Amino acid sequence: MFPALCGLIAALGCSGADPPIDAAGAAGSSFGRVSVQASHNHDTDAVRVSASALFVRWRGLAESTVRTLLSLPGFGVDDLRPGDCRLLDQAAAMGDAAGGRADIQLLDAGDLTLLTPDHLWALAPRRYPDVLPTLSGFVYGAASDLAPGDRFAVHGRGGAEIGLFHAGTEAPREVRMVAVAGLEATPGIVLRRGVDASVRLDAAAADTYVELQIGSTDALMALRCRTLGGVATLPAAYLAELPRGEAVLAGVRWVTAPLRIAGGANLRQGELWVEYRDELAVGLR
Repeated sequence: MFPALCGLIAALGCSGADPPIDAAGAAGSSFGRVSVQASHNHDTDAVRVSASALFVRWRGLAESTVRTLLSLPGFGVDDLRPGDCRLLDQAAAMGDAAGGRADIQLLDAGDLTLLTPDHLWALAPRRYPDVLPTLSGFVYGAASDLAPGDRFAVHGRGGAEIGLFHAGTEAPREVRMVAVAGLEATPGIVLRRGVDASVRLDAAAADTYVELQIGSTDALMALRCRTLGGVATLPAAYLAELPRGEAVLAGVRWVTAPLRIAGGANLRQGELWVEYRDELAVGLR
């Protein structure tokens, strides 16, 4: 009798496991991000400029989970009010992606070129590490460090899954940390996990935030706080959720511009994100 009943109501799912989710379906979400980071070493005064890009389509997960999993620079700060903070946990996001019915596809965007007024670089694809069975595809990066520039632009010629696009913006102005936890901003400062820590920048601007980052690749945790009057306070409650160890503290200024997409249905939104980072090695105890 049971087989007959299953045959009668098969359309209601009486048979077998659910089919896998495909991010290419009509209900999927997507975005693209080209990121440029100029990282200034607060101790040595050296500046390193790097670039990366990814174009992602997904189903079965919240957008915040996908962006945290992919460790996008600056994710979430433009949604914060001045003085507010956000804690991001990449390992937790991976757990959410691995534990549910989800599909995350990193798309082929074809040839990508990043330009300044004086230089041009190709952003080459590489396969994303096989860290999750639900995540596959390619990310893009420059083969070497870039030269600083006062303006950045990106051009995409289009690939198998994404049409032509371009974007451009002026580079953000430099920013420096002046004081950390009441002390002059110098290497070796120790932050206490049970105590609020204030970070003062040399600019009281709306386009700045402070980031404390700790952890290894694929298990990064980051506390990001928008500044208010040039000061960001890292709350003790958030610091207590971070592990003890060596961390990187950064004062950051950013600009962003939308990707102008000429064609292709697989990319619904995108942005060029450029940030200048003043970085300092600190301890978290």
